[in-house]
Amino acid sequence: FDLSTEEENFKFTRNFYNVTIPENSFGQIYVTPEEKMGIYRKSDVEIRYRITSGDPDKFFKAEERLVGDFWFLLLRTRSGNNHVLNRERKDKYVLEVKATVNQVGSKVTIGETSAVVNIFILDTNDLKPLFYSSEYVATV
Repeated sequence: FDLSTEEENFKFTRNFYNVTIPENSFGQIYVTPEEKMGIYRKSDVEIRYRITSGDPDKFFKAEERLVGDFWFLLLRTRSGNNHVLNRERKDKYVLEVKATVNQVGSKVTIGETSAVVNIFILDTNDLKPLFYSSEYVATV
């Protein structure tokens, strides 16, 4: 197991990703990425993702899923959150996500890397329309 080679190859497929999610999403709704997010791995390692900044209200949770040689980064809304995503209040979240790699069966960290995920909140038609009168009448 060559640690120097592993550290050099340990990186996200991109430095940043763009994803979307509808406002008012309930718990456990996954964001929709433009492309797959994550890290390719060919050796016997485990990868864990966590959000390190950009989510002070804890709306989102990072998860990982291994499919073949790719560790997917999955982001979803947390269940049981008292707050709701509201595009009128905030239309974008910029999260930093850190990946930590360990050899399978070991808790010793052999590498870390991070990427930025831009989460764009999609508007839904949830507000009643406002109509302003274009003509006013007054009696003197």
